[in-house]
Amino acid sequence: MTDIGKLKLEHVYETVGNHFLQPSKSRVTLYPDDGQRITLFEGQPLFQEKFPVVKDLVIDGGVVRFEDGARAYSVRIEKLPARVE
Repeated sequence: MTDIGKLKLEHVYETVGNHFLQPSKSRVTLYPDDGQRITLFEGQPLFQEKFPVVKDLVIDGGVVRFEDGARAYSVRIEKLPARVE
């Protein structure tokens, strides 16, 4: 849990059609306090490839950092002030 909500790193299998030898996906999801679900990253290796696979998340305040084996990501997340409409 952070000041921006809950972050979750998952390695999931999702299949559509033939699932033979389909690798898992890496998914980084933000669950803010307002109940939303926001996917920040989702990557799936091609057959017999080793990346993209996210192994660790580093959270520093509102900045989330991670690598997928091919690229490094840095995502800044900030709450906006409440708006009156």
